[in-house]
Amino acid sequence: MGGITSNVGLFSGINTGELIEQLIASQSRPKTLAQRRLVQLQGQQAAYLDINSRLNAFKTAAGAFRVNNIFDGRLAASSDDAVLTASAGNTAVNGSYNFVVDRLVTTQQMLSRGFSNRNDSPLGLPSITFESPAARLDRDTDLNTLNNNEGISRGRIVVNGTDVDLSRVATVGELLDAINEADLGVTASVSNGAFVLDGVTSLANKSGSNVLSSLGLSSPAIIGDVYTGTQVYGLGTNTSLMSLNDGRGVDIRETSGIGVDDFTITVGAGTAIKVRIGEIERMVDDVVEVVEGAVSTMGGVVQRINAALTEAGQTGVSASIDQATGSIRFANTTGQDITIANAQVGGNDASTTAEDLGIAGTFAAGSFSGSRVLAGLNTTLVSSLNGGRGLSGTDGQVTFATRDGASFTVDVSGATTTAELIDLINNDSGNAGRVTVGLDRTGRGLSVADNTAGGNTFEISGTFGVDAAAALGISGTFASGTASGANLQMAYLGRSTTLSSLNRGEGIGLGRFQIVDSNALTGSINITASDKTLGDVIDRINGAGLAVRARINDTGDGIMIEESGSTPGGSKIRITDTEGSVGRKLRIVGEATDTGPQNRINGSYEQTIDFEPNATLSDVISTINNADAGVRATVINDGSGVNPFRISLVSDFSGQNGRFLVDTGDFDLGLSQIEAGQNARIFYGSSDPAKAILVSNSTNTVDGLIDGVSINLKRTSETPVTLSITTNTDEIETRINGLVEAFNGVISRIDFQTRYNDETKEKGPLLGDGTLQSLRGRMFEVLRATNDGFTDTFDRLSQVGISVGAGGKMTFNAGRFREAYAQDPDAVEQLFTRRDIRPVDGTANENGAVITDPDRPIEFEALGVVSQLERLADGYVSTIGGTLQNRNNALTSQITLQQDRIASIDRTLDVRREILQRQFLAMERAIAGFQSQSSALGQISLIG
Repeated sequence: MGGITSNVGLFSGINTGELIEQLIASQSRPKTLAQRRLVQLQGQQAAYLDINSRLNAFKTAAGAFRVNNIFDGRLAASSDDAVLTASAGNTAVNGSYNFVVDRLVTTQQMLSRGFSNRNDSPLGLPSITFESPAARLDRDTDLNTLNNNEGISRGRIVVNGTDVDLSRVATVGELLDAINEADLGVTASVSNGAFVLDGVTSLANKSGSNVLSSLGLSSPAIIGDVYTGTQVYGLGTNTSLMSLNDGRGVDIRETSGIGVDDFTITVGAGTAIKVRIGEIERMVDDVVEVVEGAVSTMGGVVQRINAALTEAGQTGVSASIDQATGSIRFANTTGQDITIANAQVGGNDASTTAEDLGIAGTFAAGSFSGSRVLAGLNTTLVSSLNGGRGLSGTDGQVTFATRDGASFTVDVSGATTTAELIDLINNDSGNAGRVTVGLDRTGRGLSVADNTAGGNTFEISGTFGVDAAAALGISGTFASGTASGANLQMAYLGRSTTLSSLNRGEGIGLGRFQIVDSNALTGSINITASDKTLGDVIDRINGAGLAVRARINDTGDGIMIEESGSTPGGSKIRITDTEGSVGRKLRIVGEATDTGPQNRINGSYEQTIDFEPNATLSDVISTINNADAGVRATVINDGSGVNPFRISLVSDFSGQNGRFLVDTGDFDLGLSQIEAGQNARIFYGSSDPAKAILVSNSTNTVDGLIDGVSINLKRTSETPVTLSITTNTDEIETRINGLVEAFNGVISRIDFQTRYNDETKEKGPLLGDGTLQSLRGRMFEVLRATNDGFTDTFDRLSQVGISVGAGGKMTFNAGRFREAYAQDPDAVEQLFTRRDIRPVDGTANENGAVITDPDRPIEFEALGVVSQLERLADGYVSTIGGTLQNRNNALTSQITLQQDRIASIDRTLDVRREILQRQFLAMERAIAGFQSQSSALGQISLIG
């Protein structure tokens, strides 16, 4: 019945709980002392952490001048922000640069004729085709490629007594337009690689210029009033291999190894002589090394051919460049045939290099020239037609039967360019003006007009079985008198086409796509940064071990993935992207239409979009936008009463890269061009465009013209704008102010944590701490120190405006700093950033890097003052062996010790409490027993 059920004993009436706590409290003094010590230690640790944090911030502020290259910061200032602005990085070089903004970028836009409604009636458009302008049969040649890629001299000429400004032209087309639009009675044109002026009575340079000479017109051939210049464009030593074959370039094997070749030359029955135009490797000191890089110009190719012939002892054969024919010419005095073949592996061609250079084949004894690989001005190669097959397999004979009953045949087999082909027909003696041949409205095919009248039907034909008219897409009968030819499928992509040039210059990115072949086997194709060309992609696919073959397609405008192997499979080829969108950007994602001959996927960049027969104007717009064709379609309401709705087609890409061709077949969409898609254009280096460097860009942001500078074009200007690149002293001064603030922050916190107030007797947690007093003294000591290990114009921070001011704080005089920086910027930078590490053996490694030993502390040969401050701070805050870190570790140990001691005392007191509780419980029980006995005795006495 007894027990302690509350703080007051039930039988004794004693407040045992309070009494026990008083007894425990009398024994708790050691715990109280330990708790006080714990609080003191924790306060000291917090104070050290505070100092450590401030010192870390100071170390970062001091090291920033070195680590973040603060003195390399550049500031770009424009003399007219309304015309252009710029930002400059650390690699920019100080200086002033002049620009004339000639043109801002535009985006191609086309507008259709009007339609009555957008949602109610079918439009009737069966399909629409979009393609790159590279599919055109003509090209606008860049003037920089003239004169063996040395360009022309821009300026002014005087034609028939009138000034013509050619200082701002960039292409042959622009030059011709400048003359033809001057209304001089002169017609400017090109013939092969020369300029032709018809209707000239006088021609001269404007004073001080040599424009005519660079155009080949200083000593032209003159027949009447027709001036024909000398050839200024053609194959030369500086001709880029990427420009050959209408931009398809030349395939070069990516295979590494000694003895790798791209093609071979065999004289008679002799040994095949290997020729390598890619990287040449040799064994150097038992290591395979690249001793010669891949060539990139036609001159490099000829040098490699002649070097291989010489090395093989074949002195009777040599190669040269034939500018007139746009081909490689071989002088052969051996009296033997020569065979030139692509490199082979396992009996199969491993490259197309010889073909791409126009020299593959067997040539009879004597000198010879290869096929033409560079077209003339503003034209393309006949060999690029029909996907790169040209007119092969035809006899070149095209017969025209006109409506007046006349008939004539033209042999076009000798034409090497489309311009030559057109001229052969138009100027044929049998033609006599009866028909006129030109390009169709898209520029992808020929258009032939019968200029005669009569009751006969206009007909164009070729020889059966070797039909050149059919190969030119103009075979047939034409009641209208005009033959609008078929798309001649100009080949503009090849194995050497760079991936970065695809998709209007956006490339394809990196990633993986999966191919399921006709046997339902799966392979993953990983496109990495090492893959540079379409040939690399093709080789990856063909090397995946699948029953597929990749190649350039038959139209020369994409990759074809088709079934390979002698036994057809039962599954359709499927391609899906698994990482990134590489497959989609190669236009090969999808599924083959069928098995058998149709088991293939054509990644053509010519994109045809088909519409439902009942598709309305809105349906057409939606279908185009969902097709990912690089063109955005919208409906415009022009407000007219009858047919207000027009289709607007706008490229997704700005500048020339965004240009597109559009073909609606026989349906007249009435498209007119609103914007052509022009690159931004600026003249750099001179206020006179004739003397300046012409720069073209596909956006209004120009990067890379000046190293480290990004220029933003805002509007055009007739007068030059000056862009000044200077050192960003504002940023340097901001960083110095940050350093001052961080230094003073450390000193202030040291003073606060070590404070003593005589009036209030308040003490800082680290009062009298020798570590902090030493740190404070060392900081001021180094602040006043000189450069260590070197001397310069400025050896002290006080010389550049940083000193100790009133109240023992660091101060910064910005004016003094600017004076010092203007006097010797390098010396100021050394004062803040120099930090030369001493190599462990006094040398540097093969890369010029300092050799250090991780097991030994880093030693320095030279330190600027700020680097000394950084080093001082690091010695205190380093997590490995730093003074403050060591002190913190010691405090942590002491705190843990006190916490353990308190816990031990608590356990002892808990035991004592339990003993006292049991003792008082026993007392209560004893008292209860005594009371029971007393009660019993009382009862007995009553009985007696």
